[in-house]
Amino acid sequence: MVDLGVLPGDTSSQARRITDNGLVVGSSSGLGVTHAFLWSRQGGLQDIGALPGSVYAEALDANSSGKVVGASQTSLGGRAFIWSRGSGVQDLNSLVASNLDIVLVAAVGINERNQIVAIGSLHHDLTRDRQMHLDDESHAGPLHVFLLTSGSTPQDTLTSR
Repeated sequence: MVDLGVLPGDTSSQARRITDNGLVVGSSSGLGVTHAFLWSRQGGLQDIGALPGSVYAEALDANSSGKVVGASQTSLGGRAFIWSRGSGVQDLNSLVASNLDIVLVAAVGINERNQIVAIGSLHHDLTRDRQMHLDDESHAGPLHVFLLTSGSTPQDTLTSR
């Protein structure tokens, strides 16, 4: 048994997923701040951070190449993120074509082909204001599940109620 520990200054942690090659992702919390982490046997527990201005981020999945996806709570509400060693934490919404009227709030899965499953909402505001808050019912519609594939547009694969 291996104690994964907590990030410096934190008091608790929770793991969400483990990859086939032993990478573990989750979150570590303390003093009102929760950050996403990646753990490996070689590197130990690593803080992968959160989106700017966020005090909450949770890593929800990873692939064996070390790309991590999750959710970060910002002043605009929940936002899906992807993390890699080379790019750090990125808002997935910034990687989606701007002509698509969607806002992604959580990335819940990533596979070995870097395809991402994310939860989001179709945008109801025709101004294409990507800074909307999903809790604002005049801007957000019902939640949907999207499949994001590198080099293509997200495909709406399932509608949640």
